[in-house]
Amino acid sequence: FMHPKERWIDRYFMGTDPIQNDNGYSKMASAIWDAQFNTIAAVTNYRDPDHKHTYLQCMLLGLYYKAKQSESVPDLVESNLGTAYCDYKTYRGYGKDLVLRTELPSHLQGGQNEIGIDNRGKRNAFIINKMHELAEFYGDNIYIEDFWGQLRYFVCTVTQAGNETWGTQDVKKYFDDVLFASVFAYICSICYTHRP
Repeated sequence: FMHPKERWIDRYFMGTDPIQNDNGYSKMASAIWDAQFNTIAAVTNYRDPDHKHTYLQCMLLGLYYKAKQSESVPDLVESNLGTAYCDYKTYRGYGKDLVLRTELPSHLQGGQNEIGIDNRGKRNAFIINKMHELAEFYGDNIYIEDFWGQLRYFVCTVTQAGNETWGTQDVKKYFDDVLFASVFAYICSICYTHRP
C-alpha cells in the first residue's frame, strides 16, 4: 500500500503468521505496521510449494522496510508454528529481528518458546481483543483488501464448555493469515512505544 519512507527509524514493525512446512491449506502472511500513519503499509500473503521460498518472501518484506540507519524491522512471529521460520531467519543472519517473548506486554508473555507470541489459551483472547482494537480505532486507515475480506468470515464459536474460539467459518475455503499477521505487527509496535 505504501513504500517505506527513507531516514525513518522505528517507524515500521512486522508481524508474521507462519506456516510450518509444505503441508496444509493456509498461506503464510507477514504485515508491516506503519506507526506514523497507523496503517498497514504492506502485506505478503503467499504460499509456495517449497516452504523455504515462502519464508524468503516474508523475510524480504521486512528487509524492504528496514531503514538504512537501523539494524532491522522487528518481526513478531506466532511461536506456535514459527520455529522453522525463526530458524530460517537466524540461519540467514536476521535472527536479531525476531521479537523475544519477554519484550511483549506482560499479559502476552506466556508459552514455552523464547521467541514470538504464543496464540493459545487466554493469550488468544487478548490477541483477539487487540484485533478488535486495531479494526475499531484504525480501521479507517486500513486499505488492505485481504484484511477486510478475511475479517468478513472470521467468526466466534462457543464450545460446549462455554469457551470462545475464533477462526474462519471454513478452514478449507477461507483464511485468517492476514488478520493475524496484521495484529501481530500492531502488537509489535506496542512493544516499542518507548522508542522515539
